Amino acid sequence: MTSTPPAYILQLRARNIATAPLPPATPSPTPRLGSNDSPLEGDSGIDGNPPEGQNSDGNNQDLSNMGTGLQTGPSWSSMNDFGDSFMSGLQLLVRFTPEMARELKKLKGLSAESDLDYEAYAKATTVEEQHARNTLHVLEVRDLLRRLVNDSNEQYRVPPAVLKTSKEWASATLLSPSVYCYKGKKIAETVFNTMRAMGVSDLPSAQDTGRCDMVLEIIRTQITQGRYNLKEKIALSLYNKDGSEKKNRWDIGTLVKKCIGESRAPAIVGTYIRFAWLRSIWLELHLSAGQEQPNNEQSATPVNEQDEQNDDARPSKRPRTEATTDFWDVVDVRLESMRQHLTAPGELQATFKNIYDNDVVLYGNPKGSVKKVQELESWLGKLHEQTAGNMS
Repeated sequence: MTSTPPAYILQLRARNIATAPLPPATPSPTPRLGSNDSPLEGDSGIDGNPPEGQNSDGNNQDLSNMGTGLQTGPSWSSMNDFGDSFMSGLQLLVRFTPEMARELKKLKGLSAESDLDYEAYAKATTVEEQHARNTLHVLEVRDLLRRLVNDSNEQYRVPPAVLKTSKEWASATLLSPSVYCYKGKKIAETVFNTMRAMGVSDLPSAQDTGRCDMVLEIIRTQITQGRYNLKEKIALSLYNKDGSEKKNRWDIGTLVKKCIGESRAPAIVGTYIRFAWLRSIWLELHLSAGQEQPNNEQSATPVNEQDEQNDDARPSKRPRTEATTDFWDVVDVRLESMRQHLTAPGELQATFKNIYDNDVVLYGNPKGSVKKVQELESWLGKLHEQTAGNMS
């Protein structure tokens, strides 16, 4: 049973119908199963050996000793049983004594403290006491290893190259036209795993969880700051910092250029289309807030930077529904809704393109050049591919 599309989707569809018809759906051919796809039936002895219980002439043979009780030789199992019994008998005759333990200890060079511990272990009168001493030593070693790991992590510093690459890749993720969401819990992990898959050097190993967490925290911080910066640039493309309307509003090319800044991720056509869509949502929320509170002057500047950076630290700040007024929450909810409902062939792409065309009408043709997707560096192509998956 399909769910009823939300009002936002119905508005987008109405706008699409008013501008251009959707391309017809092209049925895809149904794959056919070949006649040779069935598995082989039975075991006909095609390996060249006769089935078990038959000789080479095809006659049945008795695999036992024909009832004579004779054997061609001793079986390994019986020899092993004899050896185990013999050793058990020796253990009963010769008990491991403290003197034997001291002779054995001479083969190893122990410290004075370990020497005393070994003497106490050798003098233990019961197996339970020996097990207890073993357990204590194992736990002591575990505690020492934990302290060593913690001390190592405290002294660890993320290499400058890894620090720079982590920030660059995190920023490029937010600029990707195919990014699945902007506030998903797995964005940092996706970026980090893509860095490892692309062979970024000096990354900590997967077993060094403490050091990996340090790199992940750098990525998370950069993504949070990046969201704040993008929202600020989108607001400044239409309004001044004092809340007044900007006389010369930025075209989408100028907006994208300012959002990219010094990032290594160049603009492509999809970047223009995605940011035109982001700007349309920001303007809708801004105007809606002005209608709800007409007596209060509405500022175009984003929320306090510290609040934005601490946004991810709040586990259940608000539900991710259309009822929220948080810009990035609304963006993620609508992205998910569009993927869920605009499923006809070409419908989602046509919807984004329609919003972009409307942006060009309102704010002018984009200034600046774009690159083709084929011209992107390999790491950017891989990043676009990986961040297009579900990261919520």
